[in-house]
This record gives sequence, structure tokens and C-alpha cells, in this order.
Amino acid sequence: MRLPKLAFVRERFSAATFELFAMHREVQRGFTLIEMMVTIVILGVLVSIAVPSYQQYIIRGKRSAAQSAMLDIANREQQFFLANRAYADQDGLAANGYSLPSEVSENYVWTVAVAGPVPSFLITFTGTGTQADDNLPGPLTLSSTGEGADCQMETISAFHWRSQRGTSLIELLVTIVIVAFGLVGVAGLQSRMQLSEVEAYQRTQALILLNDMANRITVNRSLAAEYVTGELGAGMACPISPATRPEIDALEWCNALQGAAEVTSAGDSAGAMLGGRGCVQALPNNEYMVTVAWQGMAPVSAPPASVTCGFGEYDGAAETGCIGDRCRRVVTTIVRIAALD
Repeated sequence: MRLPKLAFVRERFSAATFELFAMHREVQRGFTLIEMMVTIVILGVLVSIAVPSYQQYIIRGKRSAAQSAMLDIANREQQFFLANRAYADQDGLAANGYSLPSEVSENYVWTVAVAGPVPSFLITFTGTGTQADDNLPGPLTLSSTGEGADCQMETISAFHWRSQRGTSLIELLVTIVIVAFGLVGVAGLQSRMQLSEVEAYQRTQALILLNDMANRITVNRSLAAEYVTGELGAGMACPISPATRPEIDALEWCNALQGAAEVTSAGDSAGAMLGGRGCVQALPNNEYMVTVAWQGMAPVSAPPASVTCGFGEYDGAAETGCIGDRCRRVVTTIVRIAALD
């Protein structure tokens, strides 16, 4: 007797559980065009925010190196003044062995101007290339009296950090979009976790029923051949009026496969797997294969063709993905009966 597709699911589970089951049986079709466009827009906005911030970070890093070099030059000027009662210009510093570090000279052009009659100097660093933005509102300067540097650093810092005054509207919108996508992902993960929990529960129940029948056969090894049966379980009539021990065991196993171990308040059996079915097949060499099959929650790889219990009973419409026996779950075990003299 063939099961009506998914009818037994509606009888045993609540509407919400069935809708969750049906939703996750849909085929995963990949990304739509609108999803790709939204992703591209979000990436574009993120890049437009990240790139300028990164560029400002690089400029500030190079400026810090230049300011350290200016302080080093100022210290050398004071040492030169103590020895010569005058300050050295750029050539004088070079003659005394000073050269600007390469990581600074690559980004700044520097000069040292000396004046009198009161000895004084003015160190000037002018940004070049990608560091040209550091010249706004003017180049870095440091005088012999320490003037200019603090003011200049404060002015430049205010210029480069003027956009850091809180969260802009576009940043807030991007954050909301990212958080929304994250929440959708969390919801999807939670849903999949629930499905995985149901799958794990069903497999546990199937293993219990599998071991139950294997133990029954082992205990009554002399009557093992009488345990061979076709499919028993959901949607099928269980044996009636059992007379022998194997017939009684088959009846009890059939009821267990139909979920008789747990009954809902409405009187429905809910103590086993979705569409649980069981089979006992005779194999050569006095061996018997016990199989339990049930309805999976999502399509995966089909069981081996040699395991025929429930074959084709769990397929659905093509759009669900449950075709080619991909929603059938099975567990099997072999019971070996020794030939004792």
C-alpha cells in the first residue's frame, strides 16, 4: 500500500511544524538578480566608506613619521648651536652626517631656514604625491622657539578628523542593512538547527526500533525465518490475530513504527519517525537484514539501491527536491543466526 504523499505528516505534527518541514524541502535555487544587486550596492557603500578612511589612516601614519623626524632635526640644531653658537641650515646638517629617513623623504620635501641676528631656525616639511593632502591648510613647520608645530599639528588634525563627529546617516543606514541581513542569517540558522534536531530525533527513534526487532530475532533464533516480512508501519495495516511469537513481535513492531509509544491529546500516534516503515529480509548464509526507513526533512543523497525498504514511498513533486529517493532515510543491521549442531 503506497502512502499518500505527506498526508501522514499533517496527521502527526502541528501546522507550524509541517510548514517548517515543507519550506525546507524546497529546492535551493541560489541567488536572485535583486539579491545580487543589493549585495553589490552594499559592497559599494562599504568600499566608499572604507577606502577614504584607510587613506586617512595612511596619511596620519606618514605624518607621525615626519613629525618624529622634525623633532630629531630640532634636537640636532640645538646640539649644533651649543657647539657653534649658530644654527645649521639643511646643507650644514648634511655635512654633519644627517640624512632624512627614507620612509619620510619619499613623502615629504624638507627645508631648514636659519635667520639672525638673533639665531633662529624654521623647519618645513611639505607633503608630496599621495601625502600632498597633508599640506592643507599648510605644510608642517617647527621653529627654534617651538612655535608653529603644535598649532600646525592641531590644525591638520582638526582638518583630517573633521568627519569623525559621530555617525552619519549613510553609515547608520548601512549598519541597519547589515544588521538586518545578519538577523535573517541567524533566523535561517535557527531554523536549520531545528530541522537538524528533528533529523537527529528521528534517527535515534529509528535505531531504537531497529535494535528492538534485531533483539527479537536473536532471542527466537529457532524461528528466525518466520520474522521475514514485507513493509510494516505508517499507512499500512498491522497483522491481526497473531498466534505465534513472530506474529506477535511483528504486530508490536508495526505499532511501534506507527508511533503507538506516544499518543497526543487528540489520540494521534506520535512516538516514532515521519512515515516510519520496517522490513525484515532473508539473506544467504542464515542472515537476516533488518531495515527501518522514514521520511527525511530535506533532500540528500539517496540510500543504496540494495536497501529497498520504503523505496519510492517518500518522493514528492520535483520542485520540493524529494525525487530519486533523496528524502528516504534508512538504517540497517544484519542478524546472523549460527547453525548449531
